[in-house]
Amino acid sequence: MYKIDSTIEPLLREFLNEDELISDLESAMTKPLSNKRKLGLIREVLDKSRRNIAPDQYYAYNEWLTILLDKILNLTEREPENVAYFSHYDDIRTLTIKSLKSAREDLRICMFTISDDPIAEAIDACHSRGVNVRIITDDGKIFDKGSDIVPLNKKGINIRIDSDSSLMHHKFVIIDHVKLLTGSYNWTRTGADVNNENMLVTTNNKIVRAYKKEFHRLWSETNPLGKNGNGQKSR
Repeated sequence: MYKIDSTIEPLLREFLNEDELISDLESAMTKPLSNKRKLGLIREVLDKSRRNIAPDQYYAYNEWLTILLDKILNLTEREPENVAYFSHYDDIRTLTIKSLKSAREDLRICMFTISDDPIAEAIDACHSRGVNVRIITDDGKIFDKGSDIVPLNKKGINIRIDSDSSLMHHKFVIIDHVKLLTGSYNWTRTGADVNNENMLVTTNNKIVRAYKKEFHRLWSETNPLGKNGNGQKSR
């Protein structure tokens, strides 16, 4: 944790009068940030501060903006998260649910089989609060005992099934375009409680992009799951 620069708060208030943004910026100055987060803060600063410039303040505003942007850009960059988990040592079910619940905008799930109800409930909760949820799964697992695929589909979640003769054996989820969970772990009770399974969590941008590309490829080549549980040919 970094100490708060005592000059930050007075500096922020020169051209910002929104306490929430000032608090957000002060908090940001105390910890490493991703470049994406830095750019988001810069956009907010530009959008909010330019509303408060008087006609005789343009020179002062330019000086102020130069100093503040320099402080934001020079914040320590957050290191990518790369953590491995193993089912007999770690509670990978709880870790998965916590990660799913953290989604704000987007979930891209590519999972061979889903039959663990607490995970299905977390997926449905994300969908219910407006997260864009998409699921790709294998057609041979839809009607397995306890499968959550058809119930999730009936909730309105967009699901596609791979009907190729080979298995769609992937197990990964991309959260908000920036975090990837992948490994041997299928979202089943046996996978969490019995088997020897592994799960890697990473925010490495290069790796996340590669998995997004694979998800996009599969999404374009698979068929939507109909309300009756049958695959409908893509148009």
